[in-house]
Amino acid sequence: MRAAEVQRWGQPPSVVLIPDLDGTAPDGDVDIAVEAVAVHQLVRARASGRHYSTAGDLPHRVGTDGVGTLLAPGSAAADPPTRVYFVSLSGSFSDRVRLPLAATAPLPPGADPHRAAALTNPAMSAWMALKRRVRLPPAGWTLLILGATTSSGRIAARIARSLGAARVVGAARRPDALAAVASLDSHVVLGSSSDPAATDFAEALPVAPDVVLDYLAGAPAAAFFSYLAAAKPDRPVQFVQIGQMAGPTVAVPAGVLRSCRLSVVGSGFGSWAMEELYDELPALVSAVAELPKEEFPVRIEPLEKIESVWAAPAAPEERLVFTL
Repeated sequence: MRAAEVQRWGQPPSVVLIPDLDGTAPDGDVDIAVEAVAVHQLVRARASGRHYSTAGDLPHRVGTDGVGTLLAPGSAAADPPTRVYFVSLSGSFSDRVRLPLAATAPLPPGADPHRAAALTNPAMSAWMALKRRVRLPPAGWTLLILGATTSSGRIAARIARSLGAARVVGAARRPDALAAVASLDSHVVLGSSSDPAATDFAEALPVAPDVVLDYLAGAPAAAFFSYLAAAKPDRPVQFVQIGQMAGPTVAVPAGVLRSCRLSVVGSGFGSWAMEELYDELPALVSAVAELPKEEFPVRIEPLEKIESVWAAPAAPEERLVFTL
Protein backbone atom coordinates (compact mmCIF):
# COMPACT_ATOMS: atom_id res chain seq x y z
CA MET A 1 0.00 0.00 0.00
CA ARG A 2 1.03 3.65 -0.38
CA ALA A 3 2.29 5.94 2.36
CA ALA A 4 3.91 9.37 2.55
CA GLU A 5 7.21 9.37 4.43
CA VAL A 6 10.10 11.70 5.14
CA GLN A 7 13.37 9.97 4.32
CA ARG A 8 15.65 12.80 5.48
CA TRP A 9 14.87 15.68 7.85
CA GLY A 10 14.43 18.93 5.95
CA GLN A 11 13.16 17.28 2.79
CA PRO A 12 9.49 17.07 1.72
CA PRO A 13 7.66 13.76 2.09
CA SER A 14 7.42 11.39 -0.84
CA VAL A 15 5.03 8.56 -1.66
CA VAL A 16 6.50 5.10 -1.06
CA LEU A 17 5.17 1.55 -1.09
CA ILE A 18 5.01 -0.19 2.28
CA PRO A 19 3.71 -3.64 3.29
CA ASP A 20 -0.03 -4.11 3.68
CA LEU A 21 -1.46 -4.53 7.18
CA ASP A 22 -0.98 -8.09 8.42
CA GLY A 23 -3.89 -10.33 9.31
CA THR A 24 -6.88 -9.13 11.30
CA ALA A 25 -6.92 -6.25 13.75
CA PRO A 26 -6.69 -7.51 17.36
CA ASP A 27 -9.50 -6.99 19.84
CA GLY A 28 -10.03 -3.32 20.53
CA ASP A 29 -8.33 -2.21 17.31
CA VAL A 30 -9.80 -1.41 13.89
CA ASP A 31 -8.53 -1.11 10.34
CA ILE A 32 -9.46 2.02 8.42
CA ALA A 33 -9.39 2.78 4.70
CA VAL A 34 -8.05 6.32 4.72
CA GLU A 35 -9.83 8.87 2.53
CA ALA A 36 -8.51 12.28 3.55
CA VAL A 37 -5.56 13.62 5.56
CA ALA A 38 -4.49 17.21 6.21
CA VAL A 39 -1.27 19.16 6.58
CA HIS A 40 -1.54 20.87 9.95
CA GLN A 41 1.18 22.93 11.62
CA LEU A 42 1.68 19.93 13.90
CA VAL A 43 2.16 17.65 10.89
CA ARG A 44 4.75 20.00 9.36
CA ALA A 45 6.62 20.37 12.66
CA ARG A 46 6.77 16.61 13.15
CA ALA A 47 7.86 16.09 9.53
CA SER A 48 10.74 18.50 10.10
CA GLY A 49 11.94 16.47 13.10
CA ARG A 50 11.66 19.49 15.40
CA HIS A 51 8.46 18.73 17.31
CA TYR A 52 8.70 17.34 20.84
CA SER A 53 6.36 14.46 19.95
CA THR A 54 8.65 13.17 17.18
CA ALA A 55 10.89 10.30 18.25
CA GLY A 56 13.57 11.24 15.71
CA ASP A 57 13.63 7.96 13.81
CA LEU A 58 13.68 7.83 10.02
CA PRO A 59 11.82 7.22 7.84
CA HIS A 60 9.05 9.28 9.41
CA ARG A 61 5.45 8.40 8.50
CA VAL A 62 3.65 11.70 7.96
CA GLY A 63 0.37 12.67 9.60
CA THR A 64 -1.42 12.66 12.93
CA ASP A 65 -5.06 12.18 11.99
CA GLY A 66 -7.51 11.78 9.13
CA VAL A 67 -10.87 10.56 7.94
CA GLY A 68 -11.65 7.13 6.57
CA THR A 69 -14.03 4.19 6.49
CA LEU A 70 -13.99 1.36 9.00
CA LEU A 71 -13.05 -1.97 7.47
CA ALA A 72 -14.56 -5.31 8.39
CA PRO A 73 -12.24 -8.34 8.75
CA GLY A 74 -10.85 -9.12 5.31
CA SER A 75 -10.33 -5.48 4.24
CA ALA A 76 -13.90 -5.01 3.05
CA ALA A 77 -15.87 -1.93 4.03
CA ALA A 78 -18.15 -2.50 7.01
CA ASP A 79 -21.84 -2.84 6.21
CA PRO A 80 -23.26 -0.27 6.56
CA PRO A 81 -20.15 1.84 5.86
CA THR A 82 -19.03 3.91 8.82
CA ARG A 83 -16.97 7.01 8.12
CA VAL A 84 -14.85 8.14 11.08
CA TYR A 85 -12.35 10.75 12.13
CA PHE A 86 -9.27 9.16 13.70
CA VAL A 87 -6.10 10.13 15.58
CA SER A 88 -2.81 8.33 14.96
CA LEU A 89 0.56 9.65 16.15
CA SER A 90 2.27 6.78 14.32
CA GLY A 91 1.31 8.35 11.00
CA SER A 92 -1.87 8.73 8.97
CA PHE A 93 -0.76 9.40 5.37
CA SER A 94 -1.25 5.83 4.17
CA ASP A 95 -3.93 3.82 2.39
CA ARG A 96 -4.73 1.86 5.57
CA VAL A 97 -4.17 2.44 9.26
CA ARG A 98 -4.70 0.19 12.28
CA LEU A 99 -5.42 1.81 15.62
CA PRO A 100 -7.60 1.57 18.74
CA LEU A 101 -11.32 1.93 18.13
CA ALA A 102 -11.28 4.46 20.98
CA ALA A 103 -9.14 6.74 18.78
CA THR A 104 -12.03 7.20 16.34
CA ALA A 105 -15.30 9.10 16.28
CA PRO A 106 -18.10 8.76 13.70
CA LEU A 107 -18.68 11.73 11.43
CA PRO A 108 -22.14 13.28 11.77
CA PRO A 109 -24.51 12.52 8.87
CA GLY A 110 -23.73 14.74 5.91
CA ALA A 111 -20.39 15.94 7.27
CA ASP A 112 -17.77 16.75 4.62
CA PRO A 113 -14.82 14.32 5.10
CA HIS A 114 -12.30 16.79 3.68
CA ARG A 115 -13.34 19.53 6.07
CA ALA A 116 -13.35 17.11 8.99
CA ALA A 117 -9.79 16.09 8.12
CA ALA A 118 -8.72 19.72 7.67
CA LEU A 119 -10.29 21.37 10.70
CA THR A 120 -10.52 18.87 13.56
CA ASN A 121 -6.86 19.08 14.54
CA PRO A 122 -6.70 22.91 14.70
CA ALA A 123 -10.04 22.91 16.53
CA MET A 124 -8.64 20.31 18.93
CA SER A 125 -6.11 22.80 20.30
CA ALA A 126 -8.81 25.13 21.63
CA TRP A 127 -11.24 22.35 22.53
CA MET A 128 -8.80 20.38 24.68
CA ALA A 129 -7.42 23.56 26.28
CA LEU A 130 -10.88 24.78 27.27
CA LYS A 131 -12.32 21.39 28.22
CA ARG A 132 -9.35 19.76 29.93
CA ARG A 133 -6.75 22.35 30.94
CA VAL A 134 -8.82 25.12 32.58
CA ARG A 135 -11.88 25.50 34.75
CA LEU A 136 -14.31 27.62 32.81
CA PRO A 137 -16.47 30.05 34.78
CA PRO A 138 -20.14 29.04 34.75
CA ALA A 139 -21.23 31.93 32.49
CA GLY A 140 -20.18 35.21 30.96
CA TRP A 141 -16.47 34.46 30.65
CA THR A 142 -14.00 36.36 28.47
CA LEU A 143 -11.35 34.79 26.25
CA LEU A 144 -8.21 36.37 24.78
CA ILE A 145 -6.62 34.63 21.79
CA LEU A 146 -2.95 35.48 21.15
CA GLY A 147 -2.58 34.64 17.47
CA ALA A 148 -6.22 35.09 16.51
CA THR A 149 -5.47 35.25 12.77
CA THR A 150 -3.82 31.82 12.65
CA SER A 151 -5.98 28.94 11.45
CA SER A 152 -6.18 27.55 14.97
CA GLY A 153 -6.88 30.99 16.41
CA ARG A 154 -9.72 31.69 14.00
CA ILE A 155 -11.29 28.34 14.78
CA ALA A 156 -10.72 28.90 18.51
CA ALA A 157 -12.99 31.95 18.39
CA ARG A 158 -15.83 29.79 17.08
CA ILE A 159 -15.11 26.92 19.48
CA ALA A 160 -15.10 29.29 22.44
CA ARG A 161 -18.52 30.62 21.44
CA SER A 162 -19.86 27.07 21.28
CA LEU A 163 -18.54 26.45 24.80
CA GLY A 164 -20.17 29.54 26.29
CA ALA A 165 -17.74 32.44 25.93
CA ALA A 166 -19.58 35.75 26.24
CA ARG A 167 -16.72 37.85 24.89
CA VAL A 168 -13.80 36.91 22.63
CA VAL A 169 -10.86 39.27 22.07
CA GLY A 170 -8.27 38.56 19.37
CA ALA A 171 -4.66 39.71 19.24
CA ALA A 172 -2.43 39.70 16.14
CA ARG A 173 -0.04 42.01 14.28
CA ARG A 174 -2.18 42.95 11.27
CA PRO A 175 -5.35 45.01 11.83
CA ASP A 176 -6.78 44.01 8.44
CA ALA A 177 -6.38 40.33 9.20
CA LEU A 178 -7.98 40.77 12.62
CA ALA A 179 -10.94 42.55 11.04
CA ALA A 180 -11.55 39.50 8.85
CA VAL A 181 -11.87 37.09 11.80
CA ALA A 182 -15.48 36.38 12.65
CA SER A 183 -16.64 35.94 16.25
CA LEU A 184 -14.25 38.53 17.70
CA ASP A 185 -15.73 41.29 19.84
CA SER A 186 -12.54 43.37 20.10
CA HIS A 187 -9.05 43.49 18.62
CA VAL A 188 -5.58 44.00 20.03
CA VAL A 189 -2.89 44.96 17.50
CA LEU A 190 0.42 43.51 18.68
CA GLY A 191 3.35 45.91 18.68
CA SER A 192 7.01 45.46 17.90
CA SER A 193 8.78 42.40 19.29
CA SER A 194 11.55 44.73 20.51
CA ASP A 195 9.12 46.56 22.83
CA PRO A 196 6.43 44.13 24.03
CA ALA A 197 5.07 46.56 26.63
CA ALA A 198 4.02 48.93 23.83
CA THR A 199 1.09 46.68 22.94
CA ASP A 200 -2.15 48.17 24.30
CA PHE A 201 -4.29 45.39 25.78
CA ALA A 202 -6.11 47.70 28.18
CA GLU A 203 -8.39 49.35 25.62
CA ALA A 204 -9.88 46.03 24.49
CA LEU A 205 -9.57 44.49 27.94
CA PRO A 206 -10.42 47.02 30.68
CA VAL A 207 -10.98 43.93 32.80
CA ALA A 208 -8.52 41.05 32.49
CA PRO A 209 -9.72 37.98 30.58
CA ASP A 210 -10.70 34.81 32.36
CA VAL A 211 -8.81 32.61 29.89
CA VAL A 212 -5.95 33.20 27.44
CA LEU A 213 -5.15 30.83 24.57
CA ASP A 214 -1.58 31.54 23.45
CA TYR A 215 -0.63 30.33 19.97
CA LEU A 216 2.43 32.60 19.74
CA ALA A 217 4.68 32.59 22.86
CA GLY A 218 7.66 34.95 22.65
CA ALA A 219 7.12 38.72 22.65
CA PRO A 220 3.29 38.67 22.45
CA ALA A 221 3.10 36.57 25.61
CA ALA A 222 5.57 38.93 27.31
CA ALA A 223 3.37 41.85 26.28
CA PHE A 224 0.35 40.23 27.88
CA PHE A 225 2.18 39.69 31.17
CA SER A 226 3.25 43.36 31.15
CA TYR A 227 -0.41 44.30 30.77
CA LEU A 228 -1.36 41.92 33.57
CA ALA A 229 1.19 43.47 35.93
CA ALA A 230 -0.45 46.86 35.43
CA ALA A 231 -4.04 45.58 35.45
CA LYS A 232 -3.69 43.76 38.79
CA PRO A 233 -6.84 41.66 38.24
CA ASP A 234 -8.84 40.64 41.29
CA ARG A 235 -10.09 37.41 39.72
CA PRO A 236 -8.34 34.30 38.35
CA VAL A 237 -6.64 34.46 34.95
CA GLN A 238 -5.88 31.13 33.28
CA PHE A 239 -3.13 31.27 30.63
CA VAL A 240 -2.87 28.26 28.30
CA GLN A 241 0.24 27.93 26.13
CA ILE A 242 -0.46 26.08 22.85
CA GLY A 243 1.91 27.23 20.09
CA GLN A 244 5.20 29.05 19.55
CA MET A 245 4.89 30.89 16.26
CA ALA A 246 6.58 34.00 17.75
CA GLY A 247 9.29 32.31 19.79
CA PRO A 248 10.28 29.18 21.72
CA THR A 249 9.87 30.55 25.25
CA VAL A 250 7.28 32.14 27.52
CA ALA A 251 8.88 34.43 30.10
CA VAL A 252 6.62 35.07 33.08
CA PRO A 253 7.85 37.80 35.45
CA ALA A 254 8.17 36.48 38.98
CA GLY A 255 6.31 39.50 40.32
CA VAL A 256 3.30 38.75 38.11
CA LEU A 257 3.14 35.20 39.44
CA ARG A 258 3.12 36.50 43.01
CA SER A 259 0.80 39.47 42.55
CA CYS A 260 -1.91 37.96 40.33
CA ARG A 261 -4.21 34.99 40.62
CA LEU A 262 -2.53 33.58 37.54
CA SER A 263 -2.21 29.98 36.43
CA VAL A 264 0.01 29.04 33.50
CA VAL A 265 -0.40 25.64 31.84
CA GLY A 266 0.31 24.08 28.48
CA SER A 267 -2.02 22.16 26.21
CA GLY A 268 -0.85 19.56 23.74
CA PHE A 269 0.01 15.90 23.39
CA GLY A 270 1.47 14.99 26.77
CA SER A 271 -0.30 17.62 28.87
CA TRP A 272 -3.46 15.58 28.69
CA ALA A 273 -3.80 11.81 28.40
CA MET A 274 -4.78 10.28 25.08
CA GLU A 275 -7.78 8.76 26.86
CA GLU A 276 -8.97 12.29 27.66
CA LEU A 277 -8.72 13.19 23.98
CA TYR A 278 -10.60 10.04 22.98
CA ASP A 279 -13.40 10.95 25.40
CA GLU A 280 -13.73 14.38 23.77
CA LEU A 281 -13.58 13.24 20.13
CA PRO A 282 -17.33 12.72 19.49
CA ALA A 283 -18.29 16.19 20.75
CA LEU A 284 -15.28 17.79 19.04
CA VAL A 285 -16.09 16.20 15.66
CA SER A 286 -19.69 17.35 15.96
CA ALA A 287 -18.57 20.91 16.75
CA VAL A 288 -16.25 20.96 13.73
CA ALA A 289 -19.12 19.92 11.47
CA GLU A 290 -20.91 23.12 12.49
CA LEU A 291 -18.08 25.50 11.51
CA PRO A 292 -19.09 27.88 8.68
CA LYS A 293 -17.75 26.71 5.33
CA GLU A 294 -17.11 30.20 4.01
CA GLU A 295 -14.70 31.04 6.85
CA PHE A 296 -12.43 28.02 6.50
CA PRO A 297 -11.55 27.17 2.86
CA VAL A 298 -9.99 23.80 2.03
CA ARG A 299 -7.62 22.96 -0.83
CA ILE A 300 -7.78 19.34 -1.99
CA GLU A 301 -4.93 17.54 -3.78
CA PRO A 302 -4.17 13.87 -4.55
CA LEU A 303 -1.52 12.20 -2.38
CA GLU A 304 0.68 11.67 -5.45
CA LYS A 305 1.35 15.42 -5.55
CA ILE A 306 2.60 15.72 -1.97
CA GLU A 307 6.26 16.20 -2.89
CA SER A 308 5.55 19.14 -5.20
CA VAL A 309 2.71 20.70 -3.19
CA TRP A 310 4.22 20.38 0.30
CA ALA A 311 6.29 23.55 0.17
CA ALA A 312 4.23 25.48 -2.39
CA PRO A 313 2.90 28.88 -1.24
CA ALA A 314 -0.69 28.83 -0.03
CA ALA A 315 -3.20 31.34 1.29
CA PRO A 316 -2.74 31.75 5.08
CA GLU A 317 -6.34 30.75 5.80
CA GLU A 318 -6.35 27.77 3.42
CA ARG A 319 -6.14 24.20 4.74
CA LEU A 320 -4.33 21.65 2.58
CA VAL A 321 -5.93 18.20 2.36
CA PHE A 322 -4.67 15.15 0.48
CA THR A 323 -6.99 12.43 -0.79
CA LEU A 324 -6.06 8.76 -0.97
